[in-house]
Amino acid sequence: GSNGSGKTTLLKMLSGMIRPTKGRITFGDKDIWDDIDEFRKKVGVVFEEPMLFSDATLLENLRFVMTLYGCTNVEAHIEKWVNEFKLSHQLHEPFKYLSRGERQKASLIRAFAPDPELLIFDEPLTSLDIESRQMILNAFENSTQTLVVSSHEPMIFSKRNAVTIDMNHERVRL
Repeated sequence: GSNGSGKTTLLKMLSGMIRPTKGRITFGDKDIWDDIDEFRKKVGVVFEEPMLFSDATLLENLRFVMTLYGCTNVEAHIEKWVNEFKLSHQLHEPFKYLSRGERQKASLIRAFAPDPELLIFDEPLTSLDIESRQMILNAFENSTQTLVVSSHEPMIFSKRNAVTIDMNHERVRL
């Protein structure tokens, strides 16, 4: 959909960040708001803002997130994803010193590493070079989780066994 069509608002509702004014959002057979804290442990998100602490290192940020999710084998999960997205050389760097593309990859690692059941991404390819975009697309293809992706590049995702929702002109079309 075009700018202002409600894509980000929809994703924030699906992720439990904002409550819809009408209707219900269910995950499985449960309304997500019946136990929102439990639901949020099942969801990894990437929005425009990275949602990581700027003064903390990438490693500190990832350890913190993994702790919030109650993950075990934290170091192995972190190692897997920083290697996958080629950020291991930045683990001890404060987040604020990473380039915009590296920050985007760090945000994607934050979402993938706890191995949630649902991943929600708002423009996940923003600020990524060609090689990094391909890494992310490969991670999407190899993912066993349900992915919800908002993108201005629907052709990239339409080939990937996806349902496409067009949110233009105040209508939602599947």
